[in-house]
Amino acid sequence: QAVHDPKYGAVRLIADRDIEAGEEITFTYAPVPNEVLYTYYGFVPEVNPFDDVVLFDTLKEAFQFAGSLSVNSELLQEAVNKFLEIINDADSIPEEDREGNIDLTGRRSILLTEHDFQRLTIKSDGLDGRLVQVLHSAREMLGVEKTVPELLAVRIREKLNGFSTTLDEDIYTISSVPEGSPTQYSLRLRMSKKNICRQALNAFETLGKPSIEARKAKEAQDDIILD
Repeated sequence: QAVHDPKYGAVRLIADRDIEAGEEITFTYAPVPNEVLYTYYGFVPEVNPFDDVVLFDTLKEAFQFAGSLSVNSELLQEAVNKFLEIINDADSIPEEDREGNIDLTGRRSILLTEHDFQRLTIKSDGLDGRLVQVLHSAREMLGVEKTVPELLAVRIREKLNGFSTTLDEDIYTISSVPEGSPTQYSLRLRMSKKNICRQALNAFETLGKPSIEARKAKEAQDDIILD
């Protein structure tokens, strides 16, 4: 832990375990994505478990996407307002989290707003729980046929197509750039985002496919209809 020492006007780093002589001591800047590390500290690590990809910057953008961009602004705002109304209702709070979170009117003591649903992301080890919640509500309110995994897969493909290079091209290029150079860090940043997108896309495309049993049942039903 870091402790300010007013006597010497310095910060002392105190270990919470024994350290062997010659052991490398590392420092975690913060649990932040790569673009923050690159912008403020000038580097990008090879592996960052806190890196993510923003699929939607705002709640309204997510609803607009789910509605295939065909929803007019008035209907879109109505849907967003309805979502917030539902999410702030006491019934939406899990039983174990209710204490201190519900006021006398039966609503959240601190109401959630659009601001609480900004920066909806995916990571290498999963996705933001708000993302599923938002897209699930959006498809129900706006009558969207696609499932949540299908919507996520479409959005991730859009993100991948927005890059000017492919992951394979980046892998080839990074092998020939100087170690610790700005070019290397720029490539690492892009490659990390693309890797996250690829992993998530594979997962969501698998979830979006009907199971073998479901396909067989559908084929059997089609045969009955044909007969």
